[in-house]
Order: sequence, then structure tokens, then C-alpha cells
Amino acid sequence: MIIVFFNFTHKACASIFISEVGTTPDSEKFIELYNSGPDQNLTDWSIGRKTSSGKDYPLVSSARLKDKIIKSNTYFIIVNEEGYT
Repeated sequence: MIIVFFNFTHKACASIFISEVGTTPDSEKFIELYNSGPDQNLTDWSIGRKTSSGKDYPLVSSARLKDKIIKSNTYFIIVNEEGYT
């Protein structure tokens, strides 16, 4: 069994939650965020994961989230762009 922990590498606002993660197949991987608070600018945010052994891996770079805003009480989906044409 592999246990994966997700962490935000920017100071995460308490109102932003990872609400769903799609892990297979590779071309359909995604991370869904939910914002239960006010609008939040995701500039300078990044998302990483930490395995149960403590190894860190980057998942979403801050460049991909630059100038993106997650509106209040809405979802924001980050998809695996390499698998889509």
C-alpha cells in the first residue's frame, strides 16, 4: 500500500481544500480544489506530495498557477495537460 500526503508549498489558506484526486490513467490525472472562503489568488502557490517514507515530489509548479483565481465557493481543477491534445 502506498500512502500519499499532499501539501501546499505556499501558505495555504484554511478555506482551500483538496476535494478530489484522480490518479489513473496517467492521461486523466487531476487535482480538484475547493474554496469555501473568499476569492483566492493562487499566484506563488505550488502543490507537492510527500510519500509515507518522507520523500517530497513536486506535482504542480507555481508557474502553472500564476494569475489563477479560485472564486468563493467554487471548484478549481488542475489536469494533466500532457495527456490531452
